[in-house]
Amino acid sequence: CSLGSGLSPEDCGRFQISQFHTWFHRGVAQWLDIALYKALQRIHKAVELDQLEPVDVSVKYSSSAVDTLAIYYQIKIFWQQLSWPDVEGSYTFVAKIIDDICRCSVFYADKMSKKVDGMGETQSIYEKKFEVTTEVS
Repeated sequence: CSLGSGLSPEDCGRFQISQFHTWFHRGVAQWLDIALYKALQRIHKAVELDQLEPVDVSVKYSSSAVDTLAIYYQIKIFWQQLSWPDVEGSYTFVAKIIDDICRCSVFYADKMSKKVDGMGETQSIYEKKFEVTTEVS
């Protein structure tokens, strides 16, 4: 399912209006700005609520990592469903999405670092909760 699929794809060649997607360029850009703001708020809340316990015995990440990944996934799904018809025109959106995901990742890392630092025994917390390995799952 993609946004705008109700426009009868088989009739797209016969539309009298071309380039109608450009009408929505500013709206999509604004949506991405709002999505970044909301993502940062959700990440902040996820880290705040995180108990720094693995979500399962088979993994070494906590609930805030799952929440942050879910935010990225929602942005990906929106982009796929939007299915922007102009490839060249979509480069600015793609660049913004990548930049926003990077900003969210840095924000998440900073928030988690501050949370762990505030717990006192930083060395033992990292060793116990967030063991770094070279294994690929």
